[in-house]
This record gives sequence, structure tokens and C-alpha cells, in this order.
Amino acid sequence: MKTILNKDDFIKIGSLKKKHKTSGELVIHLLPNFYDIIMKPTWLFIDIENGLVPFEVLDHKMIKHDSLVVRLDISNEIEQTFKNVLVYINSDEIIKSEKNKNQWKNDDLIGFSVTDKNHGYIGIIRDIIEIQQNPLIEIIYNEQEILVPYQEDFIVSIDKTKRELNIAAPEGLIELFVEN
Repeated sequence: MKTILNKDDFIKIGSLKKKHKTSGELVIHLLPNFYDIIMKPTWLFIDIENGLVPFEVLDHKMIKHDSLVVRLDISNEIEQTFKNVLVYINSDEIIKSEKNKNQWKNDDLIGFSVTDKNHGYIGIIRDIIEIQQNPLIEIIYNEQEILVPYQEDFIVSIDKTKRELNIAAPEGLIELFVEN
């Protein structure tokens, strides 16, 4: 039996989409902020019943700019049940590409989870909308769009390792976007 691990100790990189050809390999559709990232995974952690289960990576390769193909230590029957499940990786196995190694861009926040100090978890960053003097963070929560000003006054903390953004949204702002 595999051990169930805590999600907070790992980084979400994408989700399993399908088998790759007939080889038994699986395709992971990466989150946008992992497109230019070099990964050397020896283990992947798959979200099964709200816990992470480790699987050894026997082989991996990038295809296109948005997908990672992996061969794991699992049988073909089990592979079918993993479609669309989230995939995590140990942060030690992620290496920024040399050209972007020391640069941090606003777009690097895409895919981060967002927590507000008053509302708790509010969603995932889908985009940073660059408006002169007033950029906005576009967050998706239950298929609804929430726009929060990307200003230092509202940012509590950014955890790049855990891919989390903690904010203190202005009073009443979240309620404007979320249906009751």
C-alpha cells in the first residue's frame, strides 16, 4: 500500500490528461507557469481521494511546451482511473531554465492558489491583467472570475515554493464577485 502525503509539502504542476500513444506513458498537462521550467522528477505525487500518493518516475520527457510525458511504476488498469487528477512534485526537482533563473515576472504567479485573510481560500490565479498603474489579479473560484488589484497594499505574502499568494482584499471586494 502506498503512503498518503500532505499536499502542503509539494508543488502542484498540472493534471494527468491521457495515455501517450500506446506505450503506457501518461501525459501531464502543465500549469502555465511551468512551461519554461526544467523538471527532473524521480517521483510524482498524485492526488487520490484528497491525499498525495507517490509514484516512481521510470522515464520522462517534455513534449510541446505545455506537457510532460511520464512512465510511472503503475499498471495499465490503474492508469485509466487517474485521468484529470492533480499531479504534484517535490520542489527540489524543479529547476528554472537558465534564461529565467533569476528573474521573477508577474506572470510567474499564474497558477498560484490565493487565500484572503478574511475569506480563506478564494481560488487560483488565471492571469495578471496588465493595466497601466493598476494591474489586476484574475482569480477563478467555482467558475467565477474575481478581480483583485495587484498592489503591494493588498499582498500579505507570496510563497514561491508552495505557490501561494496571501492577500488582504479591500472590504467588500470579494463579495462583489461571488454569488451567494
